[in-house]
Amino acid sequence: MSGAANKVDEDRPRQEHGWFGSKAHSYVELLKDPHVASWIRRYHEGDSQESYARALERILHGAGLTVDGFLALSSDDAKKIVFSIADAEKKRGKHAQARKTIITAKGFFEANKKTFELDRLDKKRYYSIPRKKVIDEIIPNKEQVYRMADASLSLKAGLRNRAMLLCLFQSGVRPGCLCRWTYRLIRDQLYPEVKVPVKLVITSETDTKLQSYGLDYYITFLQRDAAEALKSYLDNRIGQGRTFKDDDPVFVTESTASRGESLSTPNIWEVVKRVSSAAGIDSHGMWSRLLRKSFRKVLNQSDIDEDTKEAIMGHKLLGSRGNYFDSHDHDEIASKYMRCQFGRSTPGSSEEAAKKAVMAVLKIQYGDKITADKMKELERILPMTASADEIAEIMTRMIVEEDKAEKRSSKASKTAHNDGTLAAAPFETRIVNEQALLPLLNGGWDVVRELADRRIIVRRPNGAE
Repeated sequence: MSGAANKVDEDRPRQEHGWFGSKAHSYVELLKDPHVASWIRRYHEGDSQESYARALERILHGAGLTVDGFLALSSDDAKKIVFSIADAEKKRGKHAQARKTIITAKGFFEANKKTFELDRLDKKRYYSIPRKKVIDEIIPNKEQVYRMADASLSLKAGLRNRAMLLCLFQSGVRPGCLCRWTYRLIRDQLYPEVKVPVKLVITSETDTKLQSYGLDYYITFLQRDAAEALKSYLDNRIGQGRTFKDDDPVFVTESTASRGESLSTPNIWEVVKRVSSAAGIDSHGMWSRLLRKSFRKVLNQSDIDEDTKEAIMGHKLLGSRGNYFDSHDHDEIASKYMRCQFGRSTPGSSEEAAKKAVMAVLKIQYGDKITADKMKELERILPMTASADEIAEIMTRMIVEEDKAEKRSSKASKTAHNDGTLAAAPFETRIVNEQALLPLLNGGWDVVRELADRRIIVRRPNGAE
Protein backbone atom coordinates (compact mmCIF):
# COMPACT_ATOMS: atom_id res chain seq x y z
CA MET A 1 0.00 0.00 0.00
CA SER A 2 1.29 3.46 -0.87
CA GLY A 3 2.21 6.09 1.67
CA ALA A 4 -0.62 8.33 0.38
CA ALA A 5 -3.15 5.56 0.98
CA ASN A 6 -1.82 5.03 4.52
CA LYS A 7 -2.21 8.74 5.19
CA VAL A 8 -5.86 8.59 4.05
CA ASP A 9 -6.47 5.65 6.38
CA GLU A 10 -5.05 7.60 9.31
CA ASP A 11 -7.15 10.69 8.57
CA ARG A 12 -10.35 8.82 7.80
CA PRO A 13 -10.67 5.58 9.77
CA ARG A 14 -13.24 3.07 8.60
CA GLN A 15 -16.55 2.96 10.44
CA GLU A 16 -18.53 -0.13 11.43
CA HIS A 17 -20.14 -0.47 7.97
CA GLY A 18 -16.68 -0.62 6.34
CA TRP A 19 -16.82 2.78 4.62
CA PHE A 20 -14.44 5.63 5.35
CA GLY A 21 -15.89 8.10 7.84
CA SER A 22 -16.31 11.76 6.92
CA LYS A 23 -13.65 14.31 7.84
CA ALA A 24 -14.36 17.49 9.78
CA HIS A 25 -15.99 20.22 7.69
CA SER A 26 -13.67 22.91 6.38
CA TYR A 27 -15.55 25.67 8.23
CA VAL A 28 -15.12 24.09 11.68
CA GLU A 29 -11.93 26.03 12.44
CA LEU A 30 -13.72 29.22 11.47
CA LEU A 31 -16.34 28.64 14.18
CA LYS A 32 -13.63 28.84 16.85
CA ASP A 33 -13.18 32.55 16.17
CA PRO A 34 -15.10 34.50 18.86
CA HIS A 35 -16.52 36.96 16.29
CA VAL A 36 -17.92 34.09 14.26
CA ALA A 37 -19.11 32.09 17.28
CA SER A 38 -21.17 34.98 18.68
CA TRP A 39 -22.72 35.63 15.25
CA ILE A 40 -23.54 32.03 14.29
CA ARG A 41 -25.47 31.43 17.52
CA ARG A 42 -28.18 33.74 16.17
CA TYR A 43 -29.22 31.06 13.73
CA HIS A 44 -30.96 27.76 14.38
CA GLU A 45 -28.65 24.84 15.05
CA GLY A 46 -28.13 22.40 12.22
CA ASP A 47 -28.74 23.29 8.59
CA SER A 48 -29.05 27.05 9.13
CA GLN A 49 -25.79 27.43 11.03
CA GLU A 50 -23.95 25.24 8.53
CA SER A 51 -25.35 27.21 5.58
CA TYR A 52 -24.24 30.57 6.98
CA ALA A 53 -20.85 29.25 8.06
CA ARG A 54 -20.19 27.98 4.53
CA ALA A 55 -21.28 31.32 3.06
CA LEU A 56 -18.89 33.25 5.34
CA GLU A 57 -16.11 30.84 4.42
CA ARG A 58 -16.75 31.54 0.71
CA ILE A 59 -16.60 35.30 1.32
CA LEU A 60 -13.32 35.15 3.24
CA HIS A 61 -11.79 32.81 0.68
CA GLY A 62 -12.91 35.03 -2.21
CA ALA A 63 -11.60 38.15 -0.52
CA GLY A 64 -8.37 36.50 0.61
CA LEU A 65 -8.90 37.82 4.12
CA THR A 66 -9.02 36.56 7.69
CA VAL A 67 -11.97 37.26 9.98
CA ASP A 68 -10.13 40.16 11.63
CA GLY A 69 -9.03 41.52 8.25
CA PHE A 70 -12.59 41.41 6.93
CA LEU A 71 -14.00 43.22 9.97
CA ALA A 72 -11.23 45.83 9.72
CA LEU A 73 -12.55 47.00 6.33
CA SER A 74 -14.71 50.07 6.07
CA SER A 75 -18.36 49.52 5.20
CA ASP A 76 -17.83 50.76 1.62
CA ASP A 77 -14.75 48.60 1.03
CA ALA A 78 -16.48 45.55 2.47
CA LYS A 79 -19.49 46.08 0.22
CA LYS A 80 -17.33 46.39 -2.88
CA ILE A 81 -15.66 43.04 -2.14
CA VAL A 82 -18.89 41.27 -1.22
CA PHE A 83 -20.75 42.70 -4.23
CA SER A 84 -17.99 41.49 -6.58
CA ILE A 85 -18.22 37.97 -5.09
CA ALA A 86 -22.02 37.99 -5.40
CA ASP A 87 -21.86 39.30 -8.98
CA ALA A 88 -19.51 36.45 -9.94
CA GLU A 89 -21.96 33.96 -8.42
CA LYS A 90 -24.85 35.49 -10.36
CA LYS A 91 -22.90 35.19 -13.61
CA ARG A 92 -22.57 31.47 -12.92
CA GLY A 93 -26.35 31.31 -12.54
CA LYS A 94 -26.21 30.92 -8.74
CA HIS A 95 -28.65 33.68 -7.81
CA ALA A 96 -29.71 32.10 -4.53
CA GLN A 97 -26.07 31.73 -3.48
CA ALA A 98 -25.43 35.39 -4.35
CA ARG A 99 -28.38 36.40 -2.18
CA LYS A 100 -27.03 34.27 0.65
CA THR A 101 -23.64 35.94 0.31
CA ILE A 102 -25.14 39.41 0.76
CA ILE A 103 -27.34 38.36 3.70
CA THR A 104 -24.41 36.62 5.41
CA ALA A 105 -22.04 39.58 5.07
CA LYS A 106 -24.68 42.02 6.28
CA GLY A 107 -25.61 39.85 9.27
CA PHE A 108 -21.98 39.19 10.19
CA PHE A 109 -21.05 42.87 10.13
CA GLU A 110 -24.11 43.97 12.10
CA ALA A 111 -23.59 41.22 14.70
CA ASN A 112 -20.14 42.69 15.26
CA LYS A 113 -21.43 46.27 15.63
CA LYS A 114 -20.48 47.43 12.14
CA THR A 115 -22.75 48.87 9.46
CA PHE A 116 -23.48 47.16 6.17
CA GLU A 117 -26.44 49.08 4.80
CA LEU A 118 -28.13 48.24 1.51
CA ASP A 119 -30.16 50.76 -0.45
CA ARG A 120 -33.32 49.89 -2.38
CA LEU A 121 -31.47 49.22 -5.63
CA ASP A 122 -28.95 46.94 -3.91
CA LYS A 123 -31.78 44.87 -2.41
CA LYS A 124 -33.56 44.65 -5.75
CA ARG A 125 -30.32 43.67 -7.46
CA TYR A 126 -29.36 40.86 -5.10
CA TYR A 127 -32.49 39.78 -3.22
CA SER A 128 -34.65 39.10 -6.28
CA ILE A 129 -34.17 35.56 -7.56
CA PRO A 130 -35.46 34.70 -11.04
CA ARG A 131 -37.93 31.81 -10.86
CA LYS A 132 -36.54 29.54 -13.55
CA LYS A 133 -38.42 26.49 -12.30
CA VAL A 134 -41.97 27.84 -12.34
CA ILE A 135 -42.98 26.50 -15.74
CA ASP A 136 -41.51 23.09 -14.91
CA GLU A 137 -43.24 22.67 -11.54
CA ILE A 138 -45.56 19.70 -11.14
CA ILE A 139 -47.77 20.31 -8.13
CA PRO A 140 -49.12 16.81 -7.53
CA ASN A 141 -52.85 16.38 -7.09
CA LYS A 142 -54.28 13.99 -4.52
CA GLU A 143 -54.33 11.04 -6.90
CA GLN A 144 -50.66 11.58 -7.79
CA VAL A 145 -49.67 11.87 -4.12
CA TYR A 146 -51.24 8.51 -3.37
CA ARG A 147 -49.60 6.99 -6.45
CA MET A 148 -46.26 8.16 -5.10
CA ALA A 149 -47.10 6.78 -1.64
CA ASP A 150 -47.98 3.39 -3.14
CA ALA A 151 -44.88 3.37 -5.35
CA SER A 152 -42.65 4.07 -2.34
CA LEU A 153 -43.49 0.65 -0.90
CA SER A 154 -41.64 -1.02 -3.77
CA LEU A 155 -38.44 0.89 -2.92
CA LYS A 156 -36.02 0.77 -0.01
CA ALA A 157 -37.33 2.30 3.26
CA GLY A 158 -40.83 2.08 1.82
CA LEU A 159 -42.79 2.36 5.08
CA ARG A 160 -40.83 5.44 6.12
CA ASN A 161 -41.14 7.12 2.73
CA ARG A 162 -44.88 6.43 2.44
CA ALA A 163 -45.48 7.89 5.90
CA MET A 164 -43.27 10.87 5.13
CA LEU A 165 -45.06 11.72 1.87
CA LEU A 166 -48.55 11.42 3.37
CA CYS A 167 -47.56 13.46 6.43
CA LEU A 168 -46.18 16.24 4.21
CA PHE A 169 -49.35 16.18 2.11
CA GLN A 170 -51.94 16.02 4.89
CA SER A 171 -50.24 18.41 7.33
CA GLY A 172 -48.76 20.92 4.86
CA VAL A 173 -45.62 21.40 6.96
CA ARG A 174 -42.35 22.46 5.37
CA PRO A 175 -39.78 19.70 4.76
CA GLY A 176 -37.40 21.19 7.34
CA CYS A 177 -40.18 21.06 9.92
CA LEU A 178 -40.85 17.37 9.22
CA CYS A 179 -37.17 16.63 9.89
CA ARG A 180 -37.60 18.00 13.42
CA TRP A 181 -40.70 16.05 14.39
CA THR A 182 -40.14 14.14 17.62
CA TYR A 183 -41.92 11.17 19.15
CA ARG A 184 -43.49 13.44 21.80
CA LEU A 185 -45.41 15.29 19.07
CA ILE A 186 -47.51 12.28 18.06
CA ARG A 187 -47.08 9.62 20.78
CA ASP A 188 -50.38 9.98 22.66
CA GLN A 189 -52.42 10.30 19.46
CA LEU A 190 -51.11 7.15 17.77
CA TYR A 191 -50.90 4.84 20.80
CA PRO A 192 -52.58 2.71 21.90
CA GLU A 193 -55.06 3.58 19.10
CA VAL A 194 -54.98 6.19 16.34
CA LYS A 195 -57.03 9.28 17.23
CA VAL A 196 -58.11 11.23 14.17
CA PRO A 197 -57.48 14.03 13.53
CA VAL A 198 -53.92 13.88 14.86
CA LYS A 199 -53.18 17.38 16.16
CA LEU A 200 -49.69 18.72 15.48
CA VAL A 201 -48.53 21.74 17.48
CA ILE A 202 -45.81 23.30 15.32
CA THR A 203 -43.56 25.67 17.29
CA SER A 204 -40.76 27.96 16.18
CA GLU A 205 -38.37 25.24 17.33
CA THR A 206 -39.92 22.81 14.87
CA ASP A 207 -40.36 25.33 12.04
CA THR A 208 -37.78 28.10 12.26
CA LYS A 209 -39.58 30.21 9.66
CA LEU A 210 -42.23 31.07 12.25
CA GLN A 211 -39.70 33.38 13.90
CA SER A 212 -39.72 35.66 10.86
CA TYR A 213 -43.55 35.78 11.02
CA GLY A 214 -43.58 36.61 14.72
CA LEU A 215 -45.55 33.42 15.48
CA ASP A 216 -44.92 31.26 18.52
CA TYR A 217 -46.79 28.27 17.12
CA TYR A 218 -49.58 27.09 14.85
CA ILE A 219 -51.58 23.88 14.65
CA THR A 220 -52.18 21.54 11.77
CA PHE A 221 -53.41 17.96 11.60
CA LEU A 222 -53.22 14.53 9.99
CA GLN A 223 -56.17 12.56 8.68
CA ARG A 224 -56.43 8.79 8.89
CA ASP A 225 -54.34 7.75 5.86
CA ALA A 226 -51.26 9.64 7.05
CA ALA A 227 -51.80 8.74 10.71
CA GLU A 228 -52.05 5.01 10.00
CA ALA A 229 -49.07 5.10 7.63
CA LEU A 230 -47.04 6.85 10.33
CA LYS A 231 -48.10 4.30 12.95
CA SER A 232 -47.20 1.40 10.62
CA TYR A 233 -43.72 2.90 10.16
CA LEU A 234 -43.19 3.33 13.90
CA ASP A 235 -44.65 -0.13 14.66
CA ASN A 236 -42.15 -1.63 12.24
CA ARG A 237 -39.26 0.06 14.05
CA ILE A 238 -40.64 -1.07 17.42
CA GLY A 239 -40.84 -4.61 16.02
CA GLN A 240 -37.12 -4.38 15.23
CA GLY A 241 -36.40 -3.72 18.90
CA ARG A 242 -36.44 0.09 18.82
CA THR A 243 -37.65 1.94 21.90
CA PHE A 244 -38.53 5.62 21.71
CA LYS A 245 -37.79 8.54 23.99
CA ASP A 246 -39.84 11.71 23.74
CA ASP A 247 -37.09 13.69 22.00
CA ASP A 248 -36.21 10.99 19.46
CA PRO A 249 -36.73 12.04 15.82
CA VAL A 250 -39.71 10.45 14.08
CA PHE A 251 -38.11 10.10 10.64
CA VAL A 252 -34.56 8.72 10.53
CA THR A 253 -32.03 7.54 7.97
CA GLU A 254 -31.95 3.88 6.93
CA SER A 255 -28.92 3.72 4.65
CA THR A 256 -25.86 1.54 5.05
CA ALA A 257 -23.64 4.52 5.80
CA SER A 258 -26.03 6.33 8.12
CA ARG A 259 -28.70 4.67 10.22
CA GLY A 260 -30.92 6.14 12.92
CA GLU A 261 -29.94 9.77 12.31
CA SER A 262 -32.56 12.49 11.88
CA LEU A 263 -33.47 13.06 8.23
CA SER A 264 -32.29 16.26 6.54
CA THR A 265 -34.08 18.31 3.88
CA PRO A 266 -31.78 16.94 1.13
CA ASN A 267 -32.81 13.42 2.23
CA ILE A 268 -36.48 14.31 1.75
CA TRP A 269 -35.76 15.99 -1.59
CA GLU A 270 -34.04 12.82 -2.79
CA VAL A 271 -36.93 10.61 -1.65
CA VAL A 272 -39.53 12.77 -3.42
CA LYS A 273 -37.52 12.67 -6.64
CA ARG A 274 -37.11 8.90 -6.43
CA VAL A 275 -40.70 7.97 -5.62
CA SER A 276 -42.18 10.41 -8.15
CA SER A 277 -40.10 8.72 -10.84
CA ALA A 278 -41.26 5.30 -9.63
CA ALA A 279 -44.87 6.53 -9.82
CA GLY A 280 -44.46 7.60 -13.45
CA ILE A 281 -44.32 11.34 -12.69
CA ASP A 282 -41.58 13.50 -14.23
CA SER A 283 -39.12 13.89 -11.37
CA HIS A 284 -37.52 16.96 -12.99
CA GLY A 285 -40.60 18.97 -12.07
CA MET A 286 -40.96 17.59 -8.55
CA TRP A 287 -39.55 19.04 -5.34
CA SER A 288 -40.41 18.25 -1.74
CA ARG A 289 -41.73 21.78 -1.13
CA LEU A 290 -44.43 21.21 -3.75
CA LEU A 291 -46.31 18.88 -1.41
CA ARG A 292 -47.05 21.95 0.69
CA LYS A 293 -48.65 23.47 -2.42
CA SER A 294 -50.63 20.25 -2.89
CA PHE A 295 -51.88 20.70 0.68
CA ARG A 296 -52.99 24.23 -0.13
CA LYS A 297 -54.80 23.04 -3.26
CA VAL A 298 -56.95 20.73 -1.15
CA LEU A 299 -57.65 23.55 1.31
CA ASN A 300 -58.71 25.78 -1.58
CA GLN A 301 -61.11 23.11 -2.86
CA SER A 302 -62.89 23.04 0.50
CA ASP A 303 -65.52 25.45 1.79
CA ILE A 304 -63.63 26.55 4.92
CA ASP A 305 -62.92 30.25 5.44
CA GLU A 306 -59.71 31.92 4.26
CA ASP A 307 -58.50 32.78 7.76
CA THR A 308 -58.56 29.13 8.81
CA LYS A 309 -56.73 28.12 5.62
CA GLU A 310 -54.00 30.64 6.35
CA ALA A 311 -53.77 29.61 10.00
CA ILE A 312 -53.42 25.91 9.15
CA MET A 313 -50.69 26.86 6.66
CA GLY A 314 -48.75 28.52 9.48
CA HIS A 315 -49.13 32.02 8.07
CA LYS A 316 -49.65 35.08 10.23
CA LEU A 317 -53.00 36.83 9.82
CA LEU A 318 -52.48 40.54 9.42
CA GLY A 319 -54.23 43.39 11.18
CA SER A 320 -57.70 42.89 12.62
CA ARG A 321 -58.00 39.46 10.97
CA GLY A 322 -55.32 38.18 13.32
CA ASN A 323 -56.85 39.97 16.31
CA TYR A 324 -60.25 38.36 15.85
CA PHE A 325 -59.25 34.87 14.75
CA ASP A 326 -59.51 32.41 17.65
CA SER A 327 -56.34 30.37 17.22
CA HIS A 328 -56.89 28.77 20.64
CA ASP A 329 -60.12 27.02 19.66
CA HIS A 330 -58.40 23.89 18.41
CA ASP A 331 -61.65 21.90 18.22
CA GLU A 332 -63.20 24.36 15.78
CA ILE A 333 -60.07 24.41 13.60
CA ALA A 334 -59.93 20.60 13.71
CA SER A 335 -63.56 20.27 12.64
CA LYS A 336 -62.94 22.55 9.67
CA TYR A 337 -59.77 20.69 8.73
CA MET A 338 -61.66 17.38 8.72
CA ARG A 339 -63.99 18.77 6.05
CA CYS A 340 -61.05 18.91 3.63
CA GLN A 341 -60.74 15.93 1.31
CA PHE A 342 -57.22 14.64 1.97
CA GLY A 343 -58.29 10.98 2.04
CA ARG A 344 -57.71 8.54 -0.78
CA SER A 345 -60.51 8.65 -3.38
CA THR A 346 -60.81 5.10 -4.66
CA PRO A 347 -63.79 2.74 -4.95
CA GLY A 348 -64.30 0.77 -1.76
CA SER A 349 -62.33 3.12 0.46
CA SER A 350 -64.02 6.50 -0.07
CA GLU A 351 -67.16 5.49 1.84
CA GLU A 352 -65.23 4.31 4.87
CA ALA A 353 -62.91 7.34 4.82
CA ALA A 354 -65.88 9.69 4.55
CA LYS A 355 -67.67 7.95 7.39
CA LYS A 356 -64.67 8.22 9.71
CA ALA A 357 -64.07 11.85 8.77
CA VAL A 358 -67.68 12.82 9.37
CA MET A 359 -67.88 11.00 12.67
CA ALA A 360 -64.79 12.90 13.85
CA VAL A 361 -66.35 16.21 12.79
CA LEU A 362 -69.68 15.49 14.46
CA LYS A 363 -68.05 14.24 17.64
CA ILE A 364 -65.96 17.41 17.91
CA GLN A 365 -68.84 19.76 17.10
CA TYR A 366 -71.82 18.22 18.88
CA GLY A 367 -70.66 15.62 21.39
CA ASP A 368 -73.67 14.15 23.25
CA LYS A 369 -76.13 15.57 20.72
CA ILE A 370 -75.22 12.75 18.34
CA THR A 371 -77.98 10.33 19.23
CA ALA A 372 -78.31 6.74 18.06
CA ASP A 373 -81.05 7.80 15.61
CA LYS A 374 -78.86 10.47 14.07
CA MET A 375 -75.98 8.05 13.61
CA LYS A 376 -78.35 5.52 12.05
CA GLU A 377 -79.56 8.16 9.61
CA LEU A 378 -75.96 9.12 8.86
CA GLU A 379 -75.06 5.52 8.00
CA ARG A 380 -78.14 5.19 5.79
CA ILE A 381 -77.48 8.19 3.55
CA LEU A 382 -73.67 8.00 3.58
CA PRO A 383 -73.36 5.70 0.50
CA MET A 384 -75.56 8.09 -1.50
CA THR A 385 -73.36 11.14 -0.99
CA ALA A 386 -70.34 12.20 -3.02
CA SER A 387 -68.06 13.37 -0.24
CA ALA A 388 -67.52 13.78 3.47
CA ASP A 389 -68.09 17.51 2.96
CA GLU A 390 -71.64 16.85 1.80
CA ILE A 391 -72.53 14.43 4.55
CA ALA A 392 -71.07 16.73 7.21
CA GLU A 393 -73.16 19.65 5.97
CA ILE A 394 -76.29 17.51 5.74
CA MET A 395 -75.95 16.17 9.26
CA THR A 396 -75.06 19.58 10.68
CA ARG A 397 -78.25 21.04 9.25
CA MET A 398 -80.28 18.10 10.47
CA ILE A 399 -78.94 18.44 14.00
CA VAL A 400 -79.61 22.18 14.16
CA GLU A 401 -83.11 21.87 12.74
CA GLU A 402 -83.96 18.81 14.82
CA ASP A 403 -83.05 20.80 17.92
CA LYS A 404 -85.64 23.37 16.86
CA ALA A 405 -88.19 20.64 16.18
CA GLU A 406 -87.51 19.04 19.55
CA LYS A 407 -88.24 22.33 21.29
CA ARG A 408 -91.54 22.59 19.45
CA SER A 409 -92.46 19.01 20.38
CA SER A 410 -90.98 18.91 23.89
CA LYS A 411 -94.16 17.46 25.34
CA ALA A 412 -94.08 14.50 22.94
CA SER A 413 -90.38 13.93 23.62
CA LYS A 414 -90.97 13.83 27.36
CA THR A 415 -93.70 11.26 26.93
CA ALA A 416 -91.42 9.08 24.78
CA HIS A 417 -88.65 9.18 27.37
CA ASN A 418 -90.99 8.59 30.33
CA ASP A 419 -92.23 5.26 29.03
CA GLY A 420 -88.64 4.06 28.50
CA THR A 421 -88.50 4.22 24.70
CA LEU A 422 -86.15 6.19 22.45
CA ALA A 423 -87.81 9.11 20.69
CA ALA A 424 -88.02 8.62 16.92
CA ALA A 425 -86.10 10.89 14.57
CA PRO A 426 -88.40 13.86 13.74
CA PHE A 427 -87.68 13.74 9.99
CA GLU A 428 -87.70 11.19 7.22
CA THR A 429 -84.98 11.90 4.62
CA ARG A 430 -84.58 10.83 1.00
CA ILE A 431 -82.20 11.54 -1.87
CA VAL A 432 -84.02 11.73 -5.22
CA ASN A 433 -83.48 12.82 -8.82
CA GLU A 434 -85.20 15.79 -10.48
CA GLN A 435 -87.94 13.64 -12.06
CA ALA A 436 -89.08 12.35 -8.66
CA LEU A 437 -88.91 15.76 -6.95
CA LEU A 438 -92.21 17.40 -8.00
CA PRO A 439 -94.55 14.68 -6.68
CA LEU A 440 -92.73 14.73 -3.35
CA LEU A 441 -93.00 18.52 -3.07
CA ASN A 442 -96.71 18.25 -3.73
CA GLY A 443 -96.84 15.61 -1.00
CA GLY A 444 -95.45 17.84 1.72
CA TRP A 445 -91.70 17.14 1.37
CA ASP A 446 -89.17 20.00 1.69
CA VAL A 447 -85.87 20.47 -0.18
CA VAL A 448 -82.80 20.34 2.11
CA ARG A 449 -79.93 20.60 -0.38
CA GLU A 450 -78.93 19.92 -3.99
CA LEU A 451 -75.91 17.60 -4.34
CA ALA A 452 -73.06 17.97 -6.81
CA ASP A 453 -74.49 15.27 -9.12
CA ARG A 454 -77.86 17.15 -9.37
CA ARG A 455 -79.65 14.79 -6.97
CA ILE A 456 -81.68 16.49 -4.26
CA ILE A 457 -82.03 15.77 -0.54
CA VAL A 458 -85.63 16.12 0.68
CA ARG A 459 -87.32 15.47 3.98
CA ARG A 460 -90.66 15.59 5.80
CA PRO A 461 -91.71 15.21 9.44
CA ASN A 462 -92.00 11.60 10.56
CA GLY A 463 -95.57 10.36 10.53
CA ALA A 464 -96.71 12.80 7.85
CA GLU A 465 -98.91 11.30 5.12
